[in-house]
This record gives sequence, C-alpha cells and structure tokens, in this order.
Amino acid sequence: MRHIRTAVIIIALLACAVITGILLLQPRTLKVTTGTPLTQAGAYEGPGGGTLYVTPSHRLVGAVTLPETPYGSSFIVVPLDSLQPDFEEMQSFFLGDSMVCDYLEQEDGYFLLVNEREKVVYRNADILDWCTLFWLDCSDGTMTTLDKMEAAGIPSFLESADGEVLLGWQGRDSAYINHYDSTTRQRTAIQPVEVRLTFSTPLGGGQYLGFWRDYGGNFQESSLDVKKQLAWVDEEGNLLDSYPCDKDYHVTGTCVVGDRGYALLHHDHRQRCRLLTMNLDRENRKLVNVRYYTLPRIGNSKFTDYDDLVWNEDAGLQLLFLSPYTWDSGASILGTATILDDGTNPPELELHTYWAPQRYLPNGAFQQNGETFYQFSTGSKRVFFQ
Repeated sequence: MRHIRTAVIIIALLACAVITGILLLQPRTLKVTTGTPLTQAGAYEGPGGGTLYVTPSHRLVGAVTLPETPYGSSFIVVPLDSLQPDFEEMQSFFLGDSMVCDYLEQEDGYFLLVNEREKVVYRNADILDWCTLFWLDCSDGTMTTLDKMEAAGIPSFLESADGEVLLGWQGRDSAYINHYDSTTRQRTAIQPVEVRLTFSTPLGGGQYLGFWRDYGGNFQESSLDVKKQLAWVDEEGNLLDSYPCDKDYHVTGTCVVGDRGYALLHHDHRQRCRLLTMNLDRENRKLVNVRYYTLPRIGNSKFTDYDDLVWNEDAGLQLLFLSPYTWDSGASILGTATILDDGTNPPELELHTYWAPQRYLPNGAFQQNGETFYQFSTGSKRVFFQ
C-alpha cells in the first residue's frame, strides 16, 4: 500500500512538472490598456457578396456580386469622396466564377490576379490552380489578359518600382518571379528563385520580409514536409535569413517600422492569433531578438480575431480586431489595437473599441485629409470609424 501511495505521489509530481513546463513554453499574452473609443464617421450601402477596400487613391475596390450578373463576381472601382462612394461613376469588370488573389493599383488602372475554379491535376496527384493576370484599364473600361500560370497556393505582387511590376508564384517544380513592364504591361522575364513570399513587406534595395511555405523545391500535394517560415530574401529571391513559425500557425501580415519587424500569425484550425516581433540586423542580414506573443481575447467574447496589421504616421502600428459575444452573427466588440513597443520590453496593446449590435468584419485602414479611418462591414453595409 505504501508503494502504491509513493507511486501515485511521484506520478502527480511528474504531471505537475510537465504541465508547468508546457505553460512556461507558451508565449506570453500581451497586456492591454484602454484608449479613446472609436466613433462612427460614416456609412454606406453597396453591393454584397464580397469585400471592398479603400486604396491610397481613395477608390473603393473589390470583388462583389452585382444584381445584373448574379451568377458570377465582378471587380468594381468606385470613386470615394469625403467617405461617400459615388456608385454612379462605378466601373465594373466581370470575372465570372473566379476568385481574386491580389491586385496592384496604378494611376490609370489595375493589375488583377485571379484564381480560376478549375484545377490542374497531374498523374502524380499534384494539384495546381489556373491563375490569370489581367489589366483593367480605368480610362476606357477594357479588360485585357496579360498572362496565365499553373500555380500552387496564391500568387502575389511583390512591388512596383523602377518601371517594373513583380509577381511571385510557386510552380510545379520551382518558385518564380515574373517581371512586367508597368507601361506596356508585357512580361519581360521569368526568373526562377529559391523563395516565393506572400504577405511580404519591401525593405528597400529589392529585399523583402514575408511568409514562405517551403515545399523543398518541388510542390506536391501529397508532401507532408512543408515548412512554414518568416523569411528575409534579396532581390534575386535568395534566402538571407528565416525563422520558423510556431506549429499550426501561418503568417497573415507583416510590417516593418525602421529596423523593427512584426508579423501577425493565425492558427490553421482555431480562432487564435499571435504576434512575432524582431529586430532587423541590416548589416549582417539577420533576424535577431525574435519573440512570440499571444494576442489576448478581448472582454467576455467567444474569441478575438485580429486582422490587417497596418502602419499610419498619426496612429502608429495597429491591428484591427473583432470580438463577437456569440458564435452566430450577434453583438460584438470591434476596434483597433495600437501596438506600443519600445523594442526592449514586451509590447502592450492600447485598445480603441466600439460596441456593435452585429458582427462587423475589418476591411483595412486608410488616411484622408491627415486623419486615419477604419472600415468594417457586414453584408452590404460598410461603416467607417475613427
């Protein structure tokens, strides 16, 4: 009997040690403080079935479902004046049964990348997507096909500079960067690269910080050895440095302020978010002092979904978030969380919130007349806050 009690005590102590170790290994949850509440600055009703974003040139753009084309989506461009969209001047480009992957705004139109529903299937079970690059000309309303590719995952634009538009994508046997002339819109080169990034931020000098799914040089759907990393690459697509993502997490946004880098991560299957902070050693091209933090659940909500890691001169670095009280579309807290970071101590979040009777999804931030505004939407209704 004495031996049984001893064994039970030992097992209990070991269990306590294991649990304590697991808790110590979990990223620290960031502290929050309360800032000035958000106020509603404007609202409008528009086409539903998709998300609209405000561009730097103060246009509303995005893929939606229009009444005249109910069996497919259309990419629309709407002038925005003093928070009021002018739908009478709206331009629409019919996409059919396609999904928008990314867009790049130019002065007279848009490079638009779409993913077609039909898949490309090879005998060895590789499954790729048909992706098409369009030019949408806002001067005459025409839509021109520029390029097609068989891509794994979602291709994305890297940067538009020096008269070039760069597009990164993962092919069946390699990753590539396509080069396009921003004036003629013609492809000028296809460059095989070591690393293909998504959610990337330009660092200057042709370097980028972003999310890298490392397929080991060859994409195969059956491969289970896919490494998810935050990567720093140069202008040739060569890997300079990387840091592994936590298990079951992937990067959904990056931002760099000076030599301080940030990445927002979402869990693959659950409503959990984390923040990754680091210093950029530009001289040695290294990511240093990398730290993981858990983003907290706000109030008594079911969960808090953080989105849109944004930087504005007047507001600083911010995360937009949604905290619903119920699992359906009921009441929720929405708002922004300003990241207060001195580079030495763990960051803190300063919350700017608004109570809403419905679940409004964050749709990005923008500046107008020196002020920062935030857009949230539910169905066909969109609301601006500041």
